[in-house]
Amino acid sequence: MKTTKNAGKRETVVLACRVSKRFANVVKEYCDLDAHLNPADVLRDSMREKIQRDAPDLYQRLFQEAPITP
Repeated sequence: MKTTKNAGKRETVVLACRVSKRFANVVKEYCDLDAHLNPADVLRDSMREKIQRDAPDLYQRLFQEAPITP
């Protein structure tokens, strides 16, 4: 994972995965239909929803002040 510091913003990390070209095209089309800015936006929303549904305690930690450590 690559960590990046944005000026005046919180630290970010790049998470990446490979998908088929067909799936990538479907995600791009979905962006147009659902008003997402780009595929990364869709993936962020999808991951948040999945964690919120499957591991609500972990999801709640996103909103706490204490740092989350792997």
